Formats: sequence, structure tokens, C-alpha cells
Amino acid sequence: MVDIRMNEKLGAADWIKAGYSALRTEGYGALKADVLAKRLNVSRGSFYWHFSDIAAFHHAVIKHWRDRATEVVITELQKQPAGRARLEWLLRGALHSDAAAEPAMRAWAAHDEAAAKAVAAVDRRRRGTIVKLLEEQGVDPARAKALAAIFYWTYLGGTLTSRKLPAREVDTVVEELLALARPRS
Repeated sequence: MVDIRMNEKLGAADWIKAGYSALRTEGYGALKADVLAKRLNVSRGSFYWHFSDIAAFHHAVIKHWRDRATEVVITELQKQPAGRARLEWLLRGALHSDAAAEPAMRAWAAHDEAAAKAVAAVDRRRRGTIVKLLEEQGVDPARAKALAAIFYWTYLGGTLTSRKLPAREVDTVVEELLALARPRS
């Protein structure tokens, strides 16, 4: 549940945070003004004060997901030491992450064109980042593209499972993926 103090003014960011939380826990069907207004204990008028319509709100929630789940991660990735350490940081982070919004976004994308376009753009951005990391380590471009697909599908598969891997198993998976990423002679 989103922590909003009743005596504080509710802003657009609060609505987006509530929407993102609802998306993660209940799916895209919960992204309705009246549902969220009840959750926040405010009138629907507050919603329309900040968003011209539900489509504008949906756009804001999608942008929040994209920024949080992709752009922030890539920004942090660039702060890591170059080379294998970056790829390892990314793989460990992805396999340890709480990616509850990922399946929800993909379910939404199956029914909504804007969500589908955002998911496709995120997929391209993420895979492109992985390809770049692999190429920086000397992996040839065609192989880097194939490995990026394997690594990304590993992440996506992990987001769909209810049982997360224990840390020791994540370490083993990361080591195996890194072994695949060694340049061939």
C-alpha cells in the first residue's frame, strides 16, 4: 500500500507510485482512477487535477516502469568498472531483482498498444546494452547478439517463476553465463 499522509497534498508522483504498486500487485486492470482513489482515500477529482485522462496516467505509469526498470539500471551499470565486472553486476542484479512489474507489464502489453510499444522499446534497449557489454569484452557481434538473447530470456524466465533462486544457485547461474561470454579464440 502506498504511504500517503491525509494532511499532505497528493501530487501526480503519488498517483504514479500508487499506480505502479497496483500494477505490480494486481495487474493493469487496477489502473483505474476510481480504484486508485479509493486506495488513496481521495476523490477522483484529485486524479483529474493531475492527469487529463486515464491514457495520460497510463503513459506516466509506463514511463515510471521504463525509467525504474531500465534507465536507472543502465545508469548504475555505467558506474561499474569496465569489462567483465559490468556484465557480472548486471547479471547478478537481474537474477536477484524483484521484478514483479515485469510480468504485469507484459500482460498489459498484450492488451494495450502503448504498453506494447514501451515493452518492445525496453526489450531493444536492454538487449542492446547486453550486446554492447559483450562486444566490449571481445565477443564478435553475431555471437554477442545470440548471447544477449540467451541472457535476457534467462532474466525474463526468472521473472515468471514464483520460486526465486537461492543466492548460491544464482552464483552458479551467473558463473555459467559468464563462461558463455568468454571470447572464442
